[in-house]
Amino acid sequence: MRIAICCLQRGYQNKLMYQDFLKRCVALRTSIENLPSDFQVDHLVFHEGNITELQQKYLTYKSKLALEFIDVSEDFKWETPGASKYCSQTQLSESFSTGYKSMCRFWLGGFIRYTSTYDFVVRLDEDCVLVDFDLHRILSDMVRNKIAYVTPLLYGADDPEVTMGLNEFVIDFASKYGVVSEYDPNINPYTNLFILDYKKIAESSLFVNFVQEVAVCGCIYINRWGDLPLWGVVLQLVVGDENFKVRSDIKYIHSSIGDFVNKRGLRDSLYEFFFKMRQKLFRTVRRIIRVR
Repeated sequence: MRIAICCLQRGYQNKLMYQDFLKRCVALRTSIENLPSDFQVDHLVFHEGNITELQQKYLTYKSKLALEFIDVSEDFKWETPGASKYCSQTQLSESFSTGYKSMCRFWLGGFIRYTSTYDFVVRLDEDCVLVDFDLHRILSDMVRNKIAYVTPLLYGADDPEVTMGLNEFVIDFASKYGVVSEYDPNINPYTNLFILDYKKIAESSLFVNFVQEVAVCGCIYINRWGDLPLWGVVLQLVVGDENFKVRSDIKYIHSSIGDFVNKRGLRDSLYEFFFKMRQKLFRTVRRIIRVR
């Protein structure tokens, strides 16, 4: 079984800025150290061509993982779309950079092109630090129960200012491709960590058509349709309720916003407290270094 564990990592000049990524890697290494020998795991680090070879060697050494760095800068180039019949710019959508919009597009369909040789793909963002994550159990359950997609939790609807026209788009898409499914904009997977069965999703003609139609409509660029609501559509129209699973036993800290996903009990609360104290100390040191 071939598994790709992926993240999209920003490049920095100062190596101290990679501390969140290294914390992610340390926790990940601990989580997967006892996987069976038939689980072949590759660690893919997508970047925009701005992580130098020297930095790559440093990160590989410090993480103690065999990291494979992949330049995806071509995926961050845009041909500015014309007007869309579904959406337009809003004050909120224009507050997001083109780079952020590119990230949303990449995590909808871009990463698929780099993971075609794998059975399963795990997205674990650079700022996600695992607390409980039994990959062997999760993948075994996916195989046994024919699950195509796993998420740690379902999120609510994104802001209407950055989902303008998405409902109308879904109606037109379902009609064009003969999809019989009710769409609920309040059902969206938390996308900074997910596990998917490559063949069941990436090789689905309906998924391929969806990614293409989203690209044609231009609303990721124009209105910042995010990967969260777009994957919500994929789960409901392409995957189906019976083929995706929410696993509350996946626990991690989304360190950039201080969110402990699926936190329960005193143990998790204490872990979160001390983690945030360390983060606060590190960020203070980082600000001092920037000033100097």
